[in-house]
Amino acid sequence: MTKVATQLTTRETEIIGLIREGLTGKEIAAHLDISQDTVKKHLANILNRLNALNGVHAVVISIRCGFIELEGGEICQVD
Repeated sequence: MTKVATQLTTRETEIIGLIREGLTGKEIAAHLDISQDTVKKHLANILNRLNALNGVHAVVISIRCGFIELEGGEICQVD
């Protein structure tokens, strides 16, 4: 089991939620009215706090740890 921070900041939680929704760094910056560099700094902090390898890994860890929820719990139907 990987040891992670006890919690994320409000802004970090907001950013990881937007990553979960598939937004790019540029889109997150525009959505939050912050610079792309600020988004990168927040993401670096998130990865460090969660011991995550990348944004997708951070989303998975965040869901498992209860920092964010998995939105739209519908299961995809494959034809």
